[in-house]
Amino acid sequence: MGRKTFESLPSTLPGRRLWVLSTQPPKPTTHAQFFPSIESALEAAVNEKLDVLYVIGGGKVFQQLMPLADEMRISKILAHVEGDVRFPSYALADWHLRFEQYFPADLRSPLPFLHQHWTRIA
Repeated sequence: MGRKTFESLPSTLPGRRLWVLSTQPPKPTTHAQFFPSIESALEAAVNEKLDVLYVIGGGKVFQQLMPLADEMRISKILAHVEGDVRFPSYALADWHLRFEQYFPADLRSPLPFLHQHWTRIA
């Protein structure tokens, strides 16, 4: 994730390792690892033999890593939401929708959303 996404989190994400891309010096933290570039983060992933990495934002990080993605797990909010970052557009012809599940609004999520799992075709 990018630094702004990291700073927007209200707390840590339990059970997950947080890798943050930032060219700015990190604030002291014990629950995240900082990388100055995508290349350095990918090199660390290879060195640690990680098979799967999840990209959770922000917009620039999504755009830069989209060409490397072979899967997408997207939560699509079914409402108009104000904001300054959007997921980048992608060619549907390059992707196959493997799974989709609808979640109505409830106490945990005040807005209805779809969870989608896509795999790259080409």
